[in-house]
Amino acid sequence: MMETLDNGAVYYEITSNFEGLPLFFEEFKTQAPTDLILDCTSSGLPTLATLQPLLNHQQQQERQLVLVIPVEQDHFSDQDIVTVPTKTEASDFIDFEIMQRDLDF
Repeated sequence: MMETLDNGAVYYEITSNFEGLPLFFEEFKTQAPTDLILDCTSSGLPTLATLQPLLNHQQQQERQLVLVIPVEQDHFSDQDIVTVPTKTEASDFIDFEIMQRDLDF
């Protein structure tokens, strides 16, 4: 399910086995640049290879990719991927990033 949050970020809850992720990504690429929150709490953890196309796209667009995953399952701490435990924290992180962009940081 794709949802646009109040701050303009796209929130997407990943289904099991990441089946819908390629179709979501194709649709997402056609939109104006926006930050992206992927909720992986009910799907298990993605691999870095699974996320790499989205991560590359977001970096090219100068937008954030934030993963919502349980703290105890965070195996991305050594990568350039932002992870948070809740949707609220993901939205707060995006809000902060938007403020920094607006201030040219």
